[in-house]
Amino acid sequence: VENWEKLIEINKKRLQLDPTNYQVLRNLATTNFNIGKYAAAIEYYKKYPQLGGGKGEAFANIGICYYHLEQYSYAIDNLEKAFNVIEAYGPEGYLGSSKDQIKKGLFPLIFDYLAVSYERIGGYNKAIEIYKKHIDIANPKDLSRLHSNLGFSYQELGSLNKAKTYYEKAIELDSNNWN
Repeated sequence: VENWEKLIEINKKRLQLDPTNYQVLRNLATTNFNIGKYAAAIEYYKKYPQLGGGKGEAFANIGICYYHLEQYSYAIDNLEKAFNVIEAYGPEGYLGSSKDQIKKGLFPLIFDYLAVSYERIGGYNKAIEIYKKHIDIANPKDLSRLHSNLGFSYQELGSLNKAKTYYEKAIELDSNNWN
């Protein structure tokens, strides 16, 4: 879409006409996110659960917005809430999506942003814990990057032998990994 502002204007008018239209709310949140208006996106994401959207998705998106705003403590808080909300779902999940489908779709994203947010505030041990959880569910194409990230966190903690092991594994998984 070339004219993001026009899209926002149209969807704001649509939302005024139908304030309970979840899809319009989602359009506004996503459009603001896509153009880097993260604070505005947060306000729309906060309304998701009120209009039938999932709390897990809302907290995840809010956390990612705070990450982009470099407000890492808020990012961590919301991403951890997203994780906990999704873990609390029953097997049937939410709105026709099973818990397994939701976890498969959101957990890699949550773990990525959560671990890096912890790194940004110096929480390398917590980042390592999250990366290790993530490795078990990661898409195979992400494994080299995750091993690089583990190596970095161990390096920052001064555990150079462990860092070296993870860096070597990252290269083994993808010899083109520039990290």
